[in-house]
Amino acid sequence: MKPDESRKASTSKDNGSEFEEKFEKEQQQNATEKCQNLVRFYASTSEKGKDILRHNGFEYAFDKRSKSKNEDFWRCLRRTPYCPGRIVVQKDWQEEESAKYKLGVVLNERHNHRPIDPSARDTRNFLRLTAQNENPPTTGEAMGMALALQKMANGAEPTAEDVPTSSSASMARSYRNYVAKALASDFAPAGLSPAAHGAEDDAELFGRRVAKFLRSLSNGRRRRRACIGFEQMMMEYEAEEEEEQKPENTSNKSNHPTNFD
Repeated sequence: MKPDESRKASTSKDNGSEFEEKFEKEQQQNATEKCQNLVRFYASTSEKGKDILRHNGFEYAFDKRSKSKNEDFWRCLRRTPYCPGRIVVQKDWQEEESAKYKLGVVLNERHNHRPIDPSARDTRNFLRLTAQNENPPTTGEAMGMALALQKMANGAEPTAEDVPTSSSASMARSYRNYVAKALASDFAPAGLSPAAHGAEDDAELFGRRVAKFLRSLSNGRRRRRACIGFEQMMMEYEAEEEEEQKPENTSNKSNHPTNFD
């Protein structure tokens, strides 16, 4: 690492530590006042099935435990470009009328992107779960149900005249991809997972095993979907590997005093 980059990374960490220490001190001094100003961060699920929190159209993922052990720091879910949005919430989950949430405060609300439509995330989660059914509905049927759910979430009544919107095209592609990956996962032998590929010593041997498995599928439509599923699984796995091998980019973080990384 270059001296300037090292200095920036050190400054970023120092700023983050100072901000955390400041929060800890303020929390002890103004505990009563903070309890009155706590807001609810409602639970949701990411596309990978992990818990996330929502507030005002922004989504947060767990970052790390606070020094007090009773709170957790959560960061904005947006990774690229780096977003400095941060919240701190109580460790324990709360529940009211089947809705899970955590109580906490916003540490940094200066996001570098626009808020998202929460119903869009719920719709994609619905499509992902629907695609995992033993006999998933057609794309048209799934999109009809998803559109109705999205309209109800936004306070509107679904009608028979509802037609797909411009955003529905991307959701339809997502649903087809979910179905393809579900098929690949259901029909693939245990040794044909991305994890097994990562541990495979002979990549050529792995390729032959995949090709043999695909030829064994008698149904042409399922074979094509399985091919798409395998291709996506491998692309995602390789992308994750590349991301893990990249050195942490601290140049952008140095400008934000609320970085806890």
